[in-house]
Amino acid sequence: MASLYDQAEYEAFATATFATPATHWDDPVPLVLKSESTPYPIDVLPDTLRHAVIEVQSFTQAPLAMVATAAITAMAACVQAHFDVERAPSLHGPTSLYGLILADSGERKTTVEDVFNRPIAAHDAHHRIRGENARKSFEDESAMWESEKSVRARTFSNAKSPEEKANALDFLKDHMESEPKLPRTPKIVATDITPEQLAFSLANMWPCKHLSTSEGGVIFGGHGMKSDNILKNLAVLNTAWGGKVEGVDRRTSESYPASDGVRCSASIMVQPSVIQSFLEKSGTLARGSGFLARFLVCWPESTQGYRPFKYAPASWPNLNQMHAVMTGLLDREPAMDEEGHLTPEMLRFSDDGRRTWISVHDQIEIELRRGGDLHELRDSASKAADNVARLAAVFHCAEKRSGDIESDHVEAAAIIVSWHLDEAKRLFNELAVPLGVLHAKTLIDWLTKECRSTGSRRITTRKISQYAPNQLRAKAARDAALELLEDANHLRIDGEGKTRFVELNPSLLGVSS
Repeated sequence: MASLYDQAEYEAFATATFATPATHWDDPVPLVLKSESTPYPIDVLPDTLRHAVIEVQSFTQAPLAMVATAAITAMAACVQAHFDVERAPSLHGPTSLYGLILADSGERKTTVEDVFNRPIAAHDAHHRIRGENARKSFEDESAMWESEKSVRARTFSNAKSPEEKANALDFLKDHMESEPKLPRTPKIVATDITPEQLAFSLANMWPCKHLSTSEGGVIFGGHGMKSDNILKNLAVLNTAWGGKVEGVDRRTSESYPASDGVRCSASIMVQPSVIQSFLEKSGTLARGSGFLARFLVCWPESTQGYRPFKYAPASWPNLNQMHAVMTGLLDREPAMDEEGHLTPEMLRFSDDGRRTWISVHDQIEIELRRGGDLHELRDSASKAADNVARLAAVFHCAEKRSGDIESDHVEAAAIIVSWHLDEAKRLFNELAVPLGVLHAKTLIDWLTKECRSTGSRRITTRKISQYAPNQLRAKAARDAALELLEDANHLRIDGEGKTRFVELNPSLLGVSS
């Protein structure tokens, strides 16, 4: 292997290497605070969801939390068109839920999504066939309408007297008001779609959507998330969570009106590296805009390596029961106004349920104080009480209960949301780290690999500037990363001026000091 050093530099390097006595090294301080995921509180899920989740997880052997979160958001997608939830008088909102599941390739994300979304897919397929027939009828009616319009327009053009003109014009106007309208075909699942396309579809196509993808790079890593579009697209997803779309009026492409009668749930499965890249790209926007605060975040431990072969069960009684509840909701015609905006029924808490929700709300508020458990997570926690209400309503509907939402479902929802807040804290601690820390981590990874390849624990700063990853070749970025790494006991820096040497902590190379 060719040497990285010229002769003069090598002599300085060798002198420094052999002249340096063996010294004690303290253990390196981790650059990123890591924490283990706590067990998912499966026992608090209502029976319909819990039994289905256990049944599916037993066969797929995917992480339990991933299975449960996918099940909850699938159920929310079926509930949202029919029910809103009132938290207090004049304080109400949708029952839609956003789920964000972080998992590496091979965790069977697609399998889990497909299993729980089966009733929604069947609903969409059924209406697609009906929609094709309706479109054909619409095209025939439109052709007849256009033909009649031409006849009436000629009649108006050929009219001689003012009276004939007036009558022919009224005749034409009457016809113009009867123009056939393309029937809207119910289609709930949206997969490979940008936030802007989602808004257009909610406003113009069908007002209820479930953004479901096991390849979340479409949302977080696609062309729609370039720097100049990030703020606009985050706003689209934020307003959709609230049951609204902002209108767009364009000259060069299709426009759509504003609406507060839409509903959108989401189950987005994405690799952690994609989220990390998104957070780097979006800077403070993802947190500052409240975008990630709306998600039930889930980052479970991998089960890969612990999944022996299993035959598929002969039957799925618990999954079928959950599917039956979902199908019953999907088969109901959603209530809409004349403009096609959803007008869901309002679910309310019982007296005990409301007292429980207020207690949960106030406890969350206390923890936002300086020194509280949620102080560093104020952005995500600010939406937690809202998500508790939404989730309690979904639990209520999953169990096909009538009347008001009782306190047991509020308590269960609070436990689930609290678990997701812990997961969000893990995400921000490990992935949403400052740029300087990311640079330091990139540099130490490169230095470790380089030193292993050369067999030496030392390298010059000049070589770092020449061969390190591009973002670390500039002197300012390089020196800032080196300073952070030295403070964290990952390395030491010897010398001054241009000929400085970096020495790695031997424990990083598996060598005792």
